[in-house]
Amino acid sequence: MEEKIYHLKKNLNSFDKKQDDLNNLIKNLSNTLLNVEKAYSEAEIDLKREIIAAIFPEKLVYHEDGYRTPRLNEGVGLICLINSESRKIKTRQTA
Repeated sequence: MEEKIYHLKKNLNSFDKKQDDLNNLIKNLSNTLLNVEKAYSEAEIDLKREIIAAIFPEKLVYHEDGYRTPRLNEGVGLICLINSESRKIKTRQTA
């Protein structure tokens, strides 16, 4: 019985560490996406391509007057939506 409890506690600790790692990853990705404009402007061409590929998982289609893409990365879309709503709330609070 004690051995079973030991293994369950070990599994629980492992789960907690994985959860912490995931939370840190999400926090870092959110911070990166919030500053993506700066990161992009300072990046070398290879990193710029990676940033674009991460935001737009399908290839961009270029035209004479610009470009278009079939879809935006869902995670990026959610973060943009959250940022947009956050800006609206801040604007209402300062008005």
